[in-house]
Amino acid sequence: MSRRQLILKLWNERRSALQGFFRRRPVSRRDAADLTQEVYLRLLRAADEREIVDPEAYLFTVARNLLTEHAVAERRDSERAIEAALVTESIVEPALDRQLDHAAQVRRLQEVIDGLSPPQRAALVMAYRHDMSYAQIAERLNVHRSMVGKYILQALNRCRQRLKQDNMS
Repeated sequence: MSRRQLILKLWNERRSALQGFFRRRPVSRRDAADLTQEVYLRLLRAADEREIVDPEAYLFTVARNLLTEHAVAERRDSERAIEAALVTESIVEPALDRQLDHAAQVRRLQEVIDGLSPPQRAALVMAYRHDMSYAQIAERLNVHRSMVGKYILQALNRCRQRLKQDNMS
């Protein structure tokens, strides 16, 4: 049996498990279908280039990597929404709002957001951009629900501190 035939056989056997894998994550049904298809395409490309020792393990490794890529892309798309949410959430004090122009505030907030730890940034994105509950975020980040609250509180405090520093200078 050729490599392509083996890949097709594996694909037919594991496609529904792979779709279930994506559906258990906070991605839309359409994104889950697209990610599933992308796994298949990458599997075919890899099989053309080299021998895959454990195709099933490779299949789910590619799936996990795609989830990471998807999250990074969503993060990029959501950064402006987070900035707006932070400003809307009254992080910006009224006096500061009058003193600094909006574009400068957004730039400063983005710098702070970029400097957050990955869990803090992820929790903030999921809470403000995706309107996810702490329980959903905890499941996604594989941490306890109380840790999500700590991540978000730490992130918001860093934003407040930065804005206060800017107000004093």
